[in-house]
Amino acid sequence: MMRIDSVQSGFLATGNNLASDTSARQPLGIERSSGNWCPQTGMWQMTNITASAIVGIQKGAMMPWHHGQSANWRLVSYDYTSEDAAS
Repeated sequence: MMRIDSVQSGFLATGNNLASDTSARQPLGIERSSGNWCPQTGMWQMTNITASAIVGIQKGAMMPWHHGQSANWRLVSYDYTSEDAAS
């Protein structure tokens, strides 16, 4: 379990569940909730709390929890560095 404080964090969650792997980039603004697999490497922002936590999450990683509670996440930007490294 990952713990995220209400301040901006600088960690990158990683994972290897690529069962839903597609080569197309997912659109900005898509949302996922804690416990689901991340469909796109990038910066994700919590949408259901007053904190402005934005974290980097890698495609295939599990979407993190906030203080043990489920959180909703919205993709706000892409991680071009990871995409360049994968090419």
